[in-house]
Order: sequence, then C-alpha cells, then structure tokens
Amino acid sequence: MTYLTFTDRTTYIAARAQWRADYKALSAKIRETRQAFKNAQREFSKANCLVWNLGGSDPRRIQYFKTAGIVDDIRSSMLVLRAEATEMISARCSMKEQAQEQWLANLNAVSS
Repeated sequence: MTYLTFTDRTTYIAARAQWRADYKALSAKIRETRQAFKNAQREFSKANCLVWNLGGSDPRRIQYFKTAGIVDDIRSSMLVLRAEATEMISARCSMKEQAQEQWLANLNAVSS
C-alpha cells in the first residue's frame, strides 16, 4: 500500500483514514495469528513425547512432526505480518513528515 499520494489536507485526511483501516485489519490478523500460534503450541506440547524412540510409522511420531510443521508455518506467517506492520508504521511517519513539509510550504507561500 502506498499512502504518500496526497497533495492537500483533505487527501491527507483520507489517506490517514485508509491507513487506519488497513492497520486495524492488520492488527486483528496479527492477533488471530498469535492466538492460532498459541493453540498450535499447546497441541505441539501435547504431541511432544519421546518420539525418537518410536518407530517411523508410529501415529504419535507422525502427529509430532505434523504439529511441528504447523507451528513453524504459523510462526513464519506471524513474522511476515509483524514486518508488514512495522512497514506500515514507517509509512505513517513518512506521511506525517510529508504533511508537515506541505503545511510549512503553504504557510511560507501565504506569508510571502
């Protein structure tokens, strides 16, 4: 998402509102993913037994590796979502800086 396409106050406010809606949705997704990660960790701890002494086709060993894969998948998606949130916050800071520059330019144009 690019939010740096505003030229005046009304488009800045619209871009800021869009950013807030997008960030709210992303935050909700992060919370859902975090809860799914906790649930997967709980399932993984239930499956975590001495699987190394079990045979290759033992159902407990298969369940252990299945839940380990789920935990890893959720963890990696959570890291991607967090990086996206950090990027959005950085974009918000850039929006504020650009808005301040435009405001100062308009103020100098009016006072000259």
